[in-house]
Amino acid sequence: MPSLIYSKGERPQVELLQRYSDGNHNLLGKKIALLRQNGLNDVRYLPFSSISLENGFNTFCTLARQLGFHSPLNREVFEVKANGNDRHVYFPFSLFLHDEDIKSMYQLGGMVCTSKDSLNDSKSIEIIVTLKNDRLFFDNQDYKNLTRKVFGNRNYQLPYEVALYVKSDININDELFEAFKVYMLGYMKTLEKKEIEELKLKLNERDILNYFKENDAIRKDYKKLFDEDYWHIKSHRPDIVESWKYYQEFERMCEEMDK
Repeated sequence: MPSLIYSKGERPQVELLQRYSDGNHNLLGKKIALLRQNGLNDVRYLPFSSISLENGFNTFCTLARQLGFHSPLNREVFEVKANGNDRHVYFPFSLFLHDEDIKSMYQLGGMVCTSKDSLNDSKSIEIIVTLKNDRLFFDNQDYKNLTRKVFGNRNYQLPYEVALYVKSDININDELFEAFKVYMLGYMKTLEKKEIEELKLKLNERDILNYFKENDAIRKDYKKLFDEDYWHIKSHRPDIVESWKYYQEFERMCEEMDK
């Protein structure tokens, strides 16, 4: 299973904030200016709460009526995260099942089998391991969903949901399916462990605020960038900006330190 790779060291480095203080990654202000140059002045901002898992579907139905595009039909699309974390780039991938592999199937604590012979056998069965929000498989009659049959009602501590699909015309015999189930439960246990480990390494808003407090020049660079980037939303939806808890803390910090 691949691990996340950081640009420096084995964990996120708050010091890398300095790399982004050049302004090339702050695009909101530039996008607004470009829209205005092309005569598009009806810019609408949405608070994050309106596009939450609970409210996203209704919000886009309302926007469809207001702006004249087709209303979404599948509520489920809006009830799963599109990007839970950085590991989503590893999905989807294919897992191939073959009767000949049962005896050498990898299990937690077992030996690793590196033979790829069965991949070239026409009798191999391809399982698509993807995320629940993969729209390719929503209402796709060519595939059947094996997720519940394999995972049951298990809830994993993951910022996303894994889903399993196989071609609708494929039948998996009981012995092979049981081996596949054992393998996937082991895979999910390992994935969950890795995600919990990664979560402990993540930087949070307090880490970033403390870094700004201890690095005055970089703090001032970001203050300038934020002022340039948020001028439009501040003038049109100050209520949204006021709801940004940590940004407001940053503003108060700057006010105190620049006295």
